[in-house]
Amino acid sequence: MCNVRRYDSESEGDLLVKVWKTADIVLIVLLVVFAGVFYFVFGLQGDSGTPGDIVVIRINGSDYSKIPLFEDNEIDIHNTSGIHINTLRIENGRAIMVYADCPDKLCVERGAVSHTGEIIVCLPNRVVVEITGRQSEYDAIVQ
Repeated sequence: MCNVRRYDSESEGDLLVKVWKTADIVLIVLLVVFAGVFYFVFGLQGDSGTPGDIVVIRINGSDYSKIPLFEDNEIDIHNTSGIHINTLRIENGRAIMVYADCPDKLCVERGAVSHTGEIIVCLPNRVVVEITGRQSEYDAIVQ
């Protein structure tokens, strides 16, 4: 007779499933931790920029208005046909789109901007609001 060793395929299958489940959980936890670290390192960097000085409003790429960021104001934005399409509020050094007649209202949901380089875009109305700062006469300062 031949000595043949039989393996119980059910017990090996259960072990394989347990190993994969554990590996899956470890992988998911590592991905969540990595995503959290990535968000806090790179995602919040926009808030640490220099505070802006001027709000530049553009429609179709052309300058519509430039307003100081430190003066409280509410600006009704009209398209070239004179139709009211957006309302921008500036208060406490922050600019926020409070009204838009576009269907998705993403520019209103964007929230307030206050730092140089931050923008609010209303794509259907072709409105861009950008925070700019003072231009320095130097590109960089080296010690």
